[in-house]
Amino acid sequence: MNVSKSCFYAAVLAACLAGSANAEQAPGRSVVPCALSGTEVASPFRFPAIAQKNRRHGSVQLRVLVDDEGKALKVAVSASSGSPDLDRAARIGARNAPLCLLDGKTQAAPGYAQMQVNFRMGPLLVGR
Repeated sequence: MNVSKSCFYAAVLAACLAGSANAEQAPGRSVVPCALSGTEVASPFRFPAIAQKNRRHGSVQLRVLVDDEGKALKVAVSASSGSPDLDRAARIGARNAPLCLLDGKTQAAPGYAQMQVNFRMGPLLVGR
């Protein structure tokens, strides 16, 4: 393991050991799934069938710990949609997506960030 990865994981471990107070701080930057080409985004978020059937919709605010490769190490709901199904789908989608800054092209830097996922009837929207 190289030195920068060791330092990053040591910092993550230190943040975890310091307690939830550090993790609870609102991150100041937002991330979105990376665009594949141009502005096109292949959404990693799947609208749960039961939520669609019951016409449930809402927004989920996530707190994401991004690693040095732009992937989510840890995902937590910081503001629930009010539906456990939608919250779960948002967490799963965030774990499965490469994460970028709001431009959709620049890989997200390591550290905590926020992500908003909007589940609406019709196309699924990821807050940018």
